[in-house]
Amino acid sequence: MPEESREINDIKLQKLSVAAIPDQLSIAAVEQMWPDDNPPKTIKRNFGTKFTFVFNQNDVQVTKTLYLVNNTMPINFMYYGTPTEIMDMTYSQVTSCAVALFKNQNIEPGIYPTDYHRKATDGVYLARKLTKDYPIPYPFTLMKEKNEFTGAVDVYRSYFGCINTMIQKLGAEKVLAMMSESDKNRGIKVGQEIRASGGGEDFDIPKALYTIIDMASDIGGQDTILDVSDTHGATVTKFGKCPVYEGAKALGMDDTEIEQICRASSLAFLNSVVKQLNPKLKYVVSAFRSEQYGGCVEEIVIDE
Repeated sequence: MPEESREINDIKLQKLSVAAIPDQLSIAAVEQMWPDDNPPKTIKRNFGTKFTFVFNQNDVQVTKTLYLVNNTMPINFMYYGTPTEIMDMTYSQVTSCAVALFKNQNIEPGIYPTDYHRKATDGVYLARKLTKDYPIPYPFTLMKEKNEFTGAVDVYRSYFGCINTMIQKLGAEKVLAMMSESDKNRGIKVGQEIRASGGGEDFDIPKALYTIIDMASDIGGQDTILDVSDTHGATVTKFGKCPVYEGAKALGMDDTEIEQICRASSLAFLNSVVKQLNPKLKYVVSAFRSEQYGGCVEEIVIDE
């Protein structure tokens, strides 16, 4: 930059930095999926360029950052959100699996999943080493027909695996805040849809309670009603069979970690749902994994 252009209207530009827009989530995802301990230090995905201006105005140092998303080119929001490096591994494995199945000329028609059946695993890129065939897992599309609870546990186990990776990279406080904000917004949308389908009127406490119980049962959860009292303004339930808790436990998380995440995500979501059903109500967890009841004690109460 020419020296004469460093000062405009008594504003002195001290520094101009140009760099790619950071994408820590994609980098963390690539590191988690990479097959060895040497993942790429940079990835091909590029969100655009950021320009950081440091200038002096009235003897005060000011920093401003300008983000040029996709470098001012049109953005395709329908494009998949998975980094190229992970897609490359996925396509490589699919191609390698197709070759392995083609080599088995006498194979009978059927389902041969990689990492479960040797015909679709032996010699396949990034596949496990199997000494025998294993039962075919149920697709999540058949979860409700086969076993809602087991399927939901598998989903949450994978979900918490991603959350753990994010926490290691970004820190627990930042990740929990992101989860809470996301689940609050999701709860608002779900609650609005349920209220609209119910006629748009405020839900009383029992109706709100049974709505939450139905939502839990859809993923194999099991609520036991301990008390329903519309006049006292409170309902108490025991959430004993919980796929969220079991999924986190299967990953090796302890109760303190699980409670922290549940209060930031699941509780934020359910409270937002209840608030949309009736603004005068709120959803609380009064006891996490109560020894007396063998599960979480949860309440819908009047928000005074």
